[in-house]
Amino acid sequence: MVTPEEIAAIQAAAGEIGALTNQITRMREAQAQAERLGTFMADLDFDVSIARLPEVEQEIQRLSRPRRHGRER
Repeated sequence: MVTPEEIAAIQAAAGEIGALTNQITRMREAQAQAERLGTFMADLDFDVSIARLPEVEQEIQRLSRPRRHGRER
């Protein structure tokens, strides 16, 4: 038989687990956002670095750039 104290302890632990799960989810979302920002900044840096090149040279640079996951050309 489960005592009221044990039920309270189980409920408290479940609440803590829920809070930790939410915290982990928020941390993962923040990490993914930071990775997207890093990719954006790298793309922007690349575009700035080739901006003064002739259009044909820019296209060559874009085509020779290694592809990254989720990046369209």
